Amino acid sequence: HDIPIIEKYLQKKSIPYLLYKKEGLFQSEEAFHLFYFLSCIENAYDISNLKKLLLSDFYNFPLSDIHHIDSLPINHPIRLLLQNLKLKSEKLEWSLLFSAMIEESLLLHNILHSTNVDRKLINYKQIIEYLEIYAIKNCNNLTHLLSHYNKLLCNSIEDGDINILRLETDKPKVNILTAHASKGLQYGIVFYSGSYTKQSDKWYKTYHKNNNRVIDLIN
Repeated sequence: HDIPIIEKYLQKKSIPYLLYKKEGLFQSEEAFHLFYFLSCIENAYDISNLKKLLLSDFYNFPLSDIHHIDSLPINHPIRLLLQNLKLKSEKLEWSLLFSAMIEESLLLHNILHSTNVDRKLINYKQIIEYLEIYAIKNCNNLTHLLSHYNKLLCNSIEDGDINILRLETDKPKVNILTAHASKGLQYGIVFYSGSYTKQSDKWYKTYHKNNNRVIDLIN
């Protein structure tokens, strides 16, 4: 229960950190944005998914512009790209498909101008690597891939560690992990949060300031 609070304050102070074997790759924002793009490739005339794509990292349209979009002209660059990607999916050119999604959209530009650049880049890389390999081995059309992808988003597939978030970089960071997982690991400085034995909420100790539960990273 302490981990979300610790994360919140580390983020607030811009302190880099990582969670040991943190799950949620396919429940991340990047996973859904990629799903919207693939869904638009399958059906470019689904206005709901089109609007989600335009709002996503791939294009980052202002929300105020989306309300006025009912469709895109047939010669619009995004429409032409979707048609080209559709052809690649029909030819089962999965590697070319994913490469074009990245290189011919505004994804990299938008990520580099966002916060948490490393996390976004590694999430997209990890998801695309998995989907590409799965598609090459198992899919004879985009519909099949999207069906499998949707199950991953719903967390209804247990397949090893595919939902574990990959480490971003080798830069020094605060490591957050359970006491059990830390057995045998050596750290120069350790902060321990929680109790060794279960106690009632009545006796639960925590840090407070102005009646709010806090973790003070300064003092």
